[in-house]
Amino acid sequence: MSEQKAILIVDDEWMLVETISYHLEKAGYRILKAMDGDAGLQTALVEKPDLVVLDLMMPNLSGWDVCRELRKSPDFGPEIPIILMTARGEAEDRSKSLAAGASDYLLKPFGMQDLITKVKVLLGDE
Repeated sequence: MSEQKAILIVDDEWMLVETISYHLEKAGYRILKAMDGDAGLQTALVEKPDLVVLDLMMPNLSGWDVCRELRKSPDFGPEIPIILMTARGEAEDRSKSLAAGASDYLLKPFGMQDLITKVKVLLGDE
């Protein structure tokens, strides 16, 4: 990678944020963090990361709400990939996530290599 790309991780589970951060930093990415939907939305709009990894179920705003708001914002744009992650495995959740504007969907628990591969593919780094 010629320029270090920024990834925003939004989840209310601090240990998961730290684990994901560790692995994505090792893969060469710069990490931004937010602990709830509202903070994630604000951070995404201000920092304009290259990709967002977003939990579905969070306080304040859900991942669906954040995803929809980001997709509507002229400051964010439809081209920035969003990966929604959740422990909820219902097919309806996946289709609702994609309808909200998610680029991909990841079911918890997941392997870090699966996440890194999705990130690289979405950012064109693979």
